Amino acid sequence: GFFGDATGVFYIGEIRTLSEGGALQGYMAIQNTFGSVFTSRRQERLSIASGDELIFFGVAENVSTPVEYRWSFGDDPSQVDGTGQVVRRRFPKRGNYTVHLTIADPLGVRPPATAKIQIQVN
Repeated sequence: GFFGDATGVFYIGEIRTLSEGGALQGYMAIQNTFGSVFTSRRQERLSIASGDELIFFGVAENVSTPVEYRWSFGDDPSQVDGTGQVVRRRFPKRGNYTVHLTIADPLGVRPPATAKIQIQVN
């Protein structure tokens, strides 16, 4: 019995939790105007012509919960110039640009993943 109650069966049940430990992981993929795809994992620099538009894709790995994608197109990675898994950016002026991607856990449980690539505009 339980505190003098009659003998009975108590079923608590089973609780399963998903545990994703450690920092987030990810990278960026970039598609140019010709349809070629490059990744920040394989390339540190990408050269394009002035006026070209690039499509940037954020790729989060080993996650089953929603993440946030924050993009910066300047020297300061903390300045957010775009959000979302896919962003487009046209580079009208010659120069060198650093593109930063931060993949973040919206709850702040897991440390963020970061990726960057240099864009050289000719």
